[in-house]
Amino acid sequence: MAKYCIIPDSTSYTYMIGCLAKHGNLFDSLRFYDEMKKRGWFPNLKVCNYLIYILTRENCMKEAYSMFNKIMETGLQPNLETYNCMVLPLCEAHRLDEAQEIMQMMILGGVRPSMDTYHAFIKIEDFPGLIKLVEQMKEDGNTPNQSTFLLIFNNFFRLGKSESALKMWSEMSRYDVIPNAVHYITMIKGLAADGWIPKAKEFYDEMKSKGFRADPELELLMKGFLSSNNYCWGKGAKGYKTRKLERNKICRDLKL
Repeated sequence: MAKYCIIPDSTSYTYMIGCLAKHGNLFDSLRFYDEMKKRGWFPNLKVCNYLIYILTRENCMKEAYSMFNKIMETGLQPNLETYNCMVLPLCEAHRLDEAQEIMQMMILGGVRPSMDTYHAFIKIEDFPGLIKLVEQMKEDGNTPNQSTFLLIFNNFFRLGKSESALKMWSEMSRYDVIPNAVHYITMIKGLAADGWIPKAKEFYDEMKSKGFRADPELELLMKGFLSSNNYCWGKGAKGYKTRKLERNKICRDLKL
């Protein structure tokens, strides 16, 4: 900009700091922030939110809280984005206790958590925590939706907790959430990869009975396993699990 004799203004600095923060560049985010102040531009709430995000993401919590306090001192009011800029990176780092503290600050500050706020927690909560969380969502007016349960299923299957995924599947009807094809495919592939072939087959049959299109990959896999006499079902997981050999083969065959 200097090359063309263009002097950056508040909008330019806000844009630059936002881009740098989103790409994890803490040093240059702070450098532009200092330069902005030296040029006489007062950092707005957006700039403060960007800096809170990158500071939290880089585990500079003391500085993140300091920036939060500066918002209050200047007469600005933290908004939903301000709190989410701390909650989301903390959840990504699996720092659940700290994220919950920020959420309590948010609620006490009169700011209602958004769907993004809750979904950040869903990615890291255990089963008892999820039950409480979805209830809280409903009470706050953020009723769990199809995306909510898809996140839950993906999280449990990533951790190899098929039983928890099945329990949460039964919870969907309580919140009037109707599963779509993506939910079924996620359940079938997750169960199959964890060795729950008969249960995966039940979900596949149910999916087709509800009018969803058959999946060629799953169709082939199910037929192959059900027609084979070279496997046996394990005793674990209420008789729904295959032995390790079959699980390893499924993981190689399925495109998860």
